[in-house]
Amino acid sequence: MRDLIKDIPSFLLGASMVGFPVGYVVGGYLSKKFYKK
Repeated sequence: MRDLIKDIPSFLLGASMVGFPVGYVVGGYLSKKFYKK
């Protein structure tokens, strides 16, 4: 259980590092698609 608790911050950090660029790219793509209409 302690290992899981230790892994949560690193998991959140990794998820945010991966999720932020992906969300930024997807958001930019959707906004471009929206503005084209």
